[in-house]
Amino acid sequence: MEIFTNDFTVTFTNAAATNKAKQIADETFRPLRYDLYNEQPSILAADTLTIENDVTLTFYECCFDSADLLDASRKVIKALALGLKGEDFDFSVCGCDTYTEAWVDGNFQNGVLDMTSTFFPEGYSEYLYCPECGEAVVRMEDYDPNATYVCPECGEEIDLSSAVPVIEKELITIC
Repeated sequence: MEIFTNDFTVTFTNAAATNKAKQIADETFRPLRYDLYNEQPSILAADTLTIENDVTLTFYECCFDSADLLDASRKVIKALALGLKGEDFDFSVCGCDTYTEAWVDGNFQNGVLDMTSTFFPEGYSEYLYCPECGEAVVRMEDYDPNATYVCPECGEEIDLSSAVPVIEKELITIC
């Protein structure tokens, strides 16, 4: 059985914006379709949206896989920015499943949506490992895509490019 963990949090400065955001998020999530074991995680997300402390919109424990969570959360965050042009907010979305991990972080301030998404297609790890023997080769933060890496254990020359995260940065001006 696959394991899924999703957290979605958007924080506003006032309760009225948060209530409007819940309505927009619900309307945006519901028509999205991601077939995952004949369940619709987007409907589950809409059904479990809650408001905490009057200014935080959240859902926890839905069953999006990481790639679908990235897609759905970007659509919902963009819809919130379009629907709440005069409101500033911060957001953080993270999810993992048995095989991958992803997150989206950013904010909407003064009409500009600043969104950074990170997707680990091979799952998050502090180190990148040798595919031959499993030995730790290089810390993720020290990875250089132009470097040639040799496993310190087995001597295998390895290409680690498929194990590094895909990072996308978007700046969108909402008029």
